[in-house]
This record gives sequence, C-alpha cells and structure tokens, in this order.
Amino acid sequence: MIFLDIQQIPKSLAVIGGGVVGIELGQVFNSFGSEVTVVEMMDRIIPGVDRESSETLRKELEKKRNEKS
Repeated sequence: MIFLDIQQIPKSLAVIGGGVVGIELGQVFNSFGSEVTVVEMMDRIIPGVDRESSETLRKELEKKRNEKS
C-alpha cells in the first residue's frame, strides 16, 4: 500500500469511503495531526451498522474535530 510509504504526515487528506476501514484510517491520520475529510456515498458513515450507532459515532467524531479547532 502506497500510504505506508509516506515520508511526512499530510496537512490534510480525504478518505474515500466511510466504512469501518475508512473511518479507522481517518482516525489514525487525525491523531497524527492531519485534517481529515471522509467522503461516503451512503447517507451516513459506517452504513453496515444500525443508524443510532452510526449517528453517535458521527457526533463524537465531529466533537473531536471541533475540540482541535
């Protein structure tokens, strides 16, 4: 995988896909200081789980992003 060969952490990046792997990848880069945008074609992130859990996770991720600002 090409992202494992990066020489520096990007200031920002987009993750295509808001499934479990996409959210986890975004969280890794966010913890390194990158501003992360997740693009998901469905109406919510982690579409494979129930709507309530998806919404709770979305709110927590947004809260975490706002705390960094």
